[in-house]
Amino acid sequence: MSVSSCGMDLIFINKYVLFPVLSECILFRLLKGLALMMNPKIYNTKGLVQERPVVIFSKTNCPVSHSMIQLISGFGSNPTVYELDQLPNSRDISRGLQMMGCKPGEPCIFIGGTCVGGPNDVLSLQVQGRLAQMLMDAGAIWLWNGN
Repeated sequence: MSVSSCGMDLIFINKYVLFPVLSECILFRLLKGLALMMNPKIYNTKGLVQERPVVIFSKTNCPVSHSMIQLISGFGSNPTVYELDQLPNSRDISRGLQMMGCKPGEPCIFIGGTCVGGPNDVLSLQVQGRLAQMLMDAGAIWLWNGN
């Protein structure tokens, strides 16, 4: 007898669980995750992100990117900005960012090595009053008086 629960098939014989069998879906997700972790494009992008407290991937002529840079700089932070339209390996970096969950075509902001998201996510943190604390926790700014 077999019972499926939470993606695992449990094999029962005389009311005892013999062994769990991973479903094909779970096994596929596990293998896909391992493949992504070993992808050099993601490692290259992660290396760029982990070098600095605040990293922004943007495009030169994007007004939204410029606004995000100005917002974060307004706290006294000096974000590292990678202009994707000016980098020779921008295609690989863009793919790596997409694999990490960033949306194509909009700036992607990392604070403390963690993807915060795009402009809407950063503005949401600002409205909630959490952006300054995140910048302090990442070491991007030393103190903030809230004015």
